[in-house]
Amino acid sequence: MAFSSRPIEGTPWEILPLAERAILLRLPPATPDALDLVRYADARITELLQKSGGGEVVPAFDSIAIFLHHSPLSFNTLIEHVASLDWGAGKTMPVGEARSHEIPVCYDFGPDWDLVSQATGIDRDVAICLHAGAEYRVAMTGFMPGFVYLEGLPEALRCARRGEPRLHVSAGSVGIGGSHSGIYGLPTPGGWQLIGRTPLPLFDGTVSEPSPFLPGDRVRFQ
Repeated sequence: MAFSSRPIEGTPWEILPLAERAILLRLPPATPDALDLVRYADARITELLQKSGGGEVVPAFDSIAIFLHHSPLSFNTLIEHVASLDWGAGKTMPVGEARSHEIPVCYDFGPDWDLVSQATGIDRDVAICLHAGAEYRVAMTGFMPGFVYLEGLPEALRCARRGEPRLHVSAGSVGIGGSHSGIYGLPTPGGWQLIGRTPLPLFDGTVSEPSPFLPGDRVRFQ
């Protein structure tokens, strides 16, 4: 790697080496509008990679991994491109039209309601109203294929993940963990507190767009 970790002047980003042909752009902790900045960077860098012969962009909460693979693009050119973008002074950077999703949930399929009530001090019926009454934004997908991280969980419902993860969580399970809600797209292990389940199929690895969710999309539970 030809450079070390450093801020990119004129931008909110720090750049770090990640692998021989990969770098990481990272925002400082608690950056305002981090999701919008990530979406903006994702869109603009993806455009550059498409024009220059390939590569991959993987966005997260407050960082973006960029894999150049066999792209002829140099790291210096990529850094110059990021520095040339109009970041503004703490402005929100909307990109495209965010889609809206309404997800039906059966909250009776929530085996962890007793634990959630103990942790939050909130009655289950009140907690269900809080969870279903909030509007969420898709922050990212990860740790397993199809898992959706959602920003917007009411502060009163925030509680720790399970001390011991389950070996099997059913597809469509809706959970809460920390400051986020989430949906399991596939049956996987997982440690979130499960509070319901949706019957909708939310991940299909055989198609070009396996998940219906993109970062920035709006989600409401019914």
